[in-house]
Amino acid sequence: MTNSMCATHCCAFLNDATFMGTENRKECYCSNATNNATFVESESTDCNTLCVGNSNEFCGARFRLSLYRIECTPDTTVTGCPPTFVNRSTIIPEVTTKSNVTAQSPSTINVNGIQIDNTIMTEEELTEKLAVLRDAISIDKKDTYMYKTTKMSAYDPRKSSRNIGIVGVIVLFAPVIFVVVIDAHRICH
Repeated sequence: MTNSMCATHCCAFLNDATFMGTENRKECYCSNATNNATFVESESTDCNTLCVGNSNEFCGARFRLSLYRIECTPDTTVTGCPPTFVNRSTIIPEVTTKSNVTAQSPSTINVNGIQIDNTIMTEEELTEKLAVLRDAISIDKKDTYMYKTTKMSAYDPRKSSRNIGIVGVIVLFAPVIFVVVIDAHRICH
């Protein structure tokens, strides 16, 4: 992975890509975010891992993105019928709003909270989504199969268990039957 490979991938994958980032030597991330105000800039020394494909470039570090602003412009090349389109990308090394500032090295940005659809969320939005997810995945212990099976008895076909049951019934009803027989005998005499 190199930064130019990542930029090319982002432009091919996401036609309106505005940012690309490399992380941990070989990971590439793309975004079409238009607002970079929520990006948290880190020290440039934090992104000290060299790219796998080019040892002269830095590709972020563990949990750190080397972030670049990119412009994806489709160039048209006619080689026959029909024409073919080639995506080309330009890496702008620093995120800036000033038009006269050029960067010598990439800005190091730690981006938290990029969603799958590449929109950047605030901490409050992430907290709200996390609360909704926690509610959605919470499990009531009383609804689990394991809990429900503790509340019912199962049939046991073994002879020993059947015999224990028969003996238990006899032991419980023998005194009652004995008392009833004695009372019936007294009433009759």
